[in-house]
Amino acid sequence: MKNDLRWTSGIAAVLLLPGLCQAASTGGIIVDVAPVRQSLTRSDDVVVTVTIRNTSNTTRYLLKWQTPFAGVQAPLFDVTRDGLPVSYLGIQARRPPPTPADFVALAPGMARSSRVELSALYRMNITGAYSVRYRADRLQVYGRPDAARPQGAAVTPLVAAVWIDGLMPRGMPESAYTPVPAPQPSGGSLTFSHCSNAQQARVTATVARHVEAIRDAFAPRPLTVDCACTRSWTTYVYPDQPYTIYVCKAFWTVGNAAPHAYFGENDPHRDFQPGR
Repeated sequence: MKNDLRWTSGIAAVLLLPGLCQAASTGGIIVDVAPVRQSLTRSDDVVVTVTIRNTSNTTRYLLKWQTPFAGVQAPLFDVTRDGLPVSYLGIQARRPPPTPADFVALAPGMARSSRVELSALYRMNITGAYSVRYRADRLQVYGRPDAARPQGAAVTPLVAAVWIDGLMPRGMPESAYTPVPAPQPSGGSLTFSHCSNAQQARVTATVARHVEAIRDAFAPRPLTVDCACTRSWTTYVYPDQPYTIYVCKAFWTVGNAAPHAYFGENDPHRDFQPGR
């Protein structure tokens, strides 16, 4: 995403201090985070290499979406600037229960790496001292791909220290440069995008069955449901578009699950909660 002004304009320098961000999990998994480059110009991306290593003497299994191996599909990193949280901007997906195909195996001593462009996922163009760590609670370790529960999760990694000389002055709040959304009519209207008549009927019926349960989450704003997603997930959202929900293949096959499995509240698979 070179020259993407939304994320990387004005970044003059980034310093990730020598030494890797490293921690061992209870399952023998170590996570390393290291910079691809330590000094960047304003047109460069902020990129790190994440390496996950199995130091145990048995094969360990990790859920693919809790790693960056298939692209970041959740807020896998905690990023702060001068001690304040930095907003995550990527997708947050809800999925059906995992199958063995959803796991990646790490044999004893095996390591696997992936590059992550943090500047495409987090707001990082305000000058300040940033810290980056991999979220321990996002990396659960399984002994078998068909196990009902993980054996444990990674312990809290050490923090990578990052300095960014950005486009915005130090101390400026994110709200100062976040685009103000266009005014939206109030009320709980429901509209559709890329949905067939049958799909619209299915979504409408789901909402009708659970109207009381989802009223608090969605009554303040009109809700748009987009049916164009072809991924195997159930739904996904973008944090800056909280009232547009993209429904995917698994949505149409999960039956009459609880409404919040579709529409966001109290969902263990993602952090986003509408209206918060």
